[in-house]
Order: sequence, then C-alpha cells, then structure tokens
Amino acid sequence: MSFGQTMIASAFLVLLTIAVINANKLIVDSDTAQYEMESIEQAGHLANSLLSEIAKKKFDENVDTSYYGLQPLTDFTSSAQLGTDPFTIWGRTYNESYLVPRPDYYPYSSMIDHNYYYDDIDDYDGYFRIDTTNTFTRDTLRVEVYYITPNSSSDQGYDISSSRTYFKKVDVHVINRRYFSDTLTFSTIIAY
Repeated sequence: MSFGQTMIASAFLVLLTIAVINANKLIVDSDTAQYEMESIEQAGHLANSLLSEIAKKKFDENVDTSYYGLQPLTDFTSSAQLGTDPFTIWGRTYNESYLVPRPDYYPYSSMIDHNYYYDDIDDYDGYFRIDTTNTFTRDTLRVEVYYITPNSSSDQGYDISSSRTYFKKVDVHVINRRYFSDTLTFSTIIAY
C-alpha cells in the first residue's frame, strides 16, 4: 500500500469516526429530550394529584360546616398561622408537622384515612413530599398556600393578601434536577 492510499484510508476512518460520533450524539440528544418530556408529564400528573387531594379538604380549620351562609373572615386562620395546626400533649404545645415525617414518602401521611393532620387546605402550607413510586423520576413536591384578593389590574388577576380573604391560592412546586433545570409550578385558586 502506498503512502497516498494510507492517507486516503486514514482520512476515511477519521470521517467515519466523526459520522458515528455525530449519529450517537443525535440519538442521545433525542433520548434526553424524550426523557425530559416524559418527566415533565409525570410532574404534571403528580402535581395535579396533590392539588386534587388538597381541593377536597375543607377551606379552613375553623369552617363551621353546619353554618349556612358566609362565615365572617375573622373566623378563618390568620395568614401568619397558615400551615399545620398546633396541638397540646401533657401541657406542651406542638405543631402537627412534629408528628408528620418530613419529607413525606409513599404511602403519604396526607392521604391516610381519618387524617387529622391534613384536614384543611392551609395545613399543606410548607408540606413537601418525595415521589418514590415511579422508578423513572424522583420528583420533590413542595406546597405553598396563601390568601389572595382578586385584582383585575394585576398581571395575575389577583394580589397576595396578608389578611384573611375568601380565596386561597395553592402552589405546588415540582423539582427534578436530573430531568429539568427549572422548578415547575402548578397552581389552583380555591374559594370559600
């Protein structure tokens, strides 16, 4: 084999190697995009499931279900006290979150029958769970609950309120550093 043929064969091998590497990169990028889309879809299912669970609870700890009509706003939990409720054992006051594991893993404490710790919407403020039921993703869900007031001149259509209102907004933030870089937020507004 002459020097010219060796150079042509070497150039061919270099071009073939570059083509194989580019084809492999294309396949990996395609798989990565597909995994990212599947993980975002899974995050949506998990967040919507948690939002549905929360929406089934009563509006506030102090809501009187036997009372017909609107209760006064002063009966509701103050915005500074949103979250799990305090309880007393042997004269010491604790917060219910003391009894609930953080983070919450499956089977979730918030879903157990006759759950006394998550009996109203604002008990979920500060709640977070790690989904281990799916082997593909391992999402962390964190919940925020706050009062809002409708405001048509605001970009969102509401303002966050530091006082009690007849509206609570629930945000579920889904974090998965492996498959998406930003935190995904799913929200709902619940009215009394």
